[in-house]
Amino acid sequence: MALQNSYQEQLAHKRRYWEKHVEAWRSSGLPQAQYCRQHNLKVHCLVYWRKKFVRRDQTPVPFVQLKLPKQFPMPRTAAIKIAVGRCRIEVERGFDPDTLKKIVRTLGQL
Repeated sequence: MALQNSYQEQLAHKRRYWEKHVEAWRSSGLPQAQYCRQHNLKVHCLVYWRKKFVRRDQTPVPFVQLKLPKQFPMPRTAAIKIAVGRCRIEVERGFDPDTLKKIVRTLGQL
């Protein structure tokens, strides 16, 4: 039982030690590597404890419910594509046949 308490105390001491360093690093504005060199720490240890504290302190991100329309508009895709020389005609669904005839006749005269 005494060994378990001793281990828990060591772990708590280590946590406090690294918590102070992570907080000091954050407020220093220094890159992690530079802070570690100045304090004779290993970068991978600082990274490990920084991630550990972030996970513990991080508040969950709330989800936002999106309201979607009941019907989506049809995508504007061409039903027919016609190439005449350098000209290209894209005919969409629900086109006016008379207008298409006029366009083709006009293109034929060019």
